[in-house]
Amino acid sequence: MELTKYKHVRIKDICIWERAKKAKIYPEGSFCVQVSATKGQMEYLNEEKEVESKYCVFQVVSNKYLPAYVYMIFKMNLPEYLRRTQTGLNIVPEIFNEYEIDLHTNIDTQHELVNTMRCIDTRIQEEERQVKAIQKLKKYHLQKMFPDMNR
Repeated sequence: MELTKYKHVRIKDICIWERAKKAKIYPEGSFCVQVSATKGQMEYLNEEKEVESKYCVFQVVSNKYLPAYVYMIFKMNLPEYLRRTQTGLNIVPEIFNEYEIDLHTNIDTQHELVNTMRCIDTRIQEEERQVKAIQKLKKYHLQKMFPDMNR
């Protein structure tokens, strides 16, 4: 894995993007940034689907970068960029013309990083499910301990 080889790129040079259009189906591998009433929420499309108009949809057009990798780096850097550029509750989509990120140039490194992050995300989801199950069990036992409080 070559973690020291990366390139500073503008998103507009590797992606096409637009405000989501009603009834348009966007391809798998696209990613969305909520621009209306937002804190920079993002979503990656694991399958083709329609996207609400409150999002901008990005599609990686460069074959040098994996879409899932670009999404991961884009998402990691977006809060700082929005802190400097967002002037209200909404994001002015044109700010993405100037959005720049550092991307690893080696495709194998990109694959490794995406796979690693997916494993971490899966583990986090498993832990969250376990926490919810324990909270449900705790609630059940508290209700049994104090039955009069439920009336």
